[in-house]
Amino acid sequence: MDSLVAAKLEQVKTLLYKREDQHAALLIDSLQPVIGKLDNVVLHAVWLARKADVLQTQKKSDSARLVILEHIRYAKQYDTTGKLSLDAQSQYGEWLMERDSLQSALRYLEDANYLAKKVDSSQIPKICYSMIHIYMRLWDHSASRKYLEEGLLVSRMPRYYSQAYSAAFTSAYLAFYTRIEQFDSAAMFYELALKDTVSFSQPYYRGVLDWNMGDVLLKKKDYKGALVKLTSGFVNITRYDGPQAILYSTMASINDKLQHYQTALAYADSAIKIAHEQRKWESVTNVWKMKGQIQEKLGNYREAYRAFDSALAAKQVLMDSSIAQTAQEIQTEYQVKAKDDKILTLAELNEANQQIAEQQRTILASLVVTFTLLTVISIMWYRRRRLKTELKEHALRQQLLRTQMEPHFIYNALAVLQGFIHNQQTQKAAAYLGRFSKLLQLSLKNARCPFVSLDSEIAALEEYLFLQVMRSEDSFSYQMELDPVLEEMDVYIPPMLLQPFVENAVLHGFSSLSAAGYLKISVSKRAKLLHCIIEDNGKGINAASIRKHGDKSSFATAITVERLQILSRQSGQKAVLSITDRAEEGRSSGTRVEILIPYRLSPPKDYQKTNQ
Repeated sequence: MDSLVAAKLEQVKTLLYKREDQHAALLIDSLQPVIGKLDNVVLHAVWLARKADVLQTQKKSDSARLVILEHIRYAKQYDTTGKLSLDAQSQYGEWLMERDSLQSALRYLEDANYLAKKVDSSQIPKICYSMIHIYMRLWDHSASRKYLEEGLLVSRMPRYYSQAYSAAFTSAYLAFYTRIEQFDSAAMFYELALKDTVSFSQPYYRGVLDWNMGDVLLKKKDYKGALVKLTSGFVNITRYDGPQAILYSTMASINDKLQHYQTALAYADSAIKIAHEQRKWESVTNVWKMKGQIQEKLGNYREAYRAFDSALAAKQVLMDSSIAQTAQEIQTEYQVKAKDDKILTLAELNEANQQIAEQQRTILASLVVTFTLLTVISIMWYRRRRLKTELKEHALRQQLLRTQMEPHFIYNALAVLQGFIHNQQTQKAAAYLGRFSKLLQLSLKNARCPFVSLDSEIAALEEYLFLQVMRSEDSFSYQMELDPVLEEMDVYIPPMLLQPFVENAVLHGFSSLSAAGYLKISVSKRAKLLHCIIEDNGKGINAASIRKHGDKSSFATAITVERLQILSRQSGQKAVLSITDRAEEGRSSGTRVEILIPYRLSPPKDYQKTNQ
């Protein structure tokens, strides 16, 4: 049964290569019930990969993303060789590339390329081909040439030879030399590609070749020759890939140069319609400008004015959507990161259980030696396991707590960003997005370490306070003081110890405050402890504690007390937390929080791993 299913999955891949998408969709769906009954990790992962490929060809991008993320989760949970994780990462990189998230796509594909060299070098041509397209879109000629050479070299090795990839890299070389305007080299690769049998058996591939050669002739200003090649490529590519804005806009451009103005306008109208449906606003802007220039040549100045006005409107939409897309990419990246963290936590827990089981077998074997030795070892093992389990449960609970707390703040921040965009406050939106991105990077890095540098913790607090000041329209101010002695030291503390009290002061202490709020944070060194003071002029703990969110604040304080107790046991130094109402001391209203935190002078191994 397994071999039959494997053959069917390979047939799906072949059908997709031949562009028989409908047949491939029927076959992959028919295999779903069978896959559910098989206890085969590899076939299950391959089915997920092929299912995502089919959804991509059906233009169901969001559904394909969900299947790919399930593929990543499944591979991380069950894969022991790394090959399944390699397939999942490279597929997600290609999905991001299709969505124009080029930087995110590069990160996944570069990781996949590194993994391929370790576990499955046969995947290198496929990964290199995707990276070539990204770097060419980024106009990075050096990186494009590097992956062209690497991919073509591997694809022609006897062990990994693939006629399809060899032909694909030849076509990519043609496009690359056209881009850098080395037209003789481009023509040479075109003639070389025509001799390949793939160009005769695959009309789509022949269409890509003709299109690229038409681009060469267009840049050489051989417009008539370019029209012949571009028309041939246009027919074959749209037959399999459907209408694309870039194809129609290029056909409009070549007909414009040949003074076939009515034909050019017809192609331009189709390009605008397709680009608008696909929300490719940059293409919409460029084609409207070209259409305006054509109408101007025809003397239709009223129509030309309308076209230029439409181009200007599309450019404004492009600018607005660019900011919104960046925010969406950050949110998507965080969701993927959060899911990776949960999977990693589950894997660590399974590993801990396996280690405990191994220790149990060792102790049971020791029973044969002597009863006295059994008693001593059992007591030591019991205490050690109880302490280890307790500490690990606390660490996991704290890590999950931080992971759950972050989305709430992210959604609020995105709502503020949406408000700036809606009010057309572009500069504010850009500034807010930049600081928010930096805070998110710090939070994702810090959340995975039991200890972080003091500089990193202070930087995260400053980014958080800057965003809150901007959000509240300067309704409060803050001041941070750091002991000069600490600036010359490498100090590491648990993450987010100060964050709950700073957040409590901003959200609860300053709420409904008639005067401007003021928050002061000072950190100094006292022997082997950090002396941290958080002081505000808010309503004080008595007034703030009766508000709606009082239970949440108390819960955060309880968690912090628990973390300080664990830190005291780990370091052997007494950690202290003191919260007082300034009004009770005869001073003005507000709250004063003092924390004595044991610190360490060297980073833990987890910190170094995370930064790598």
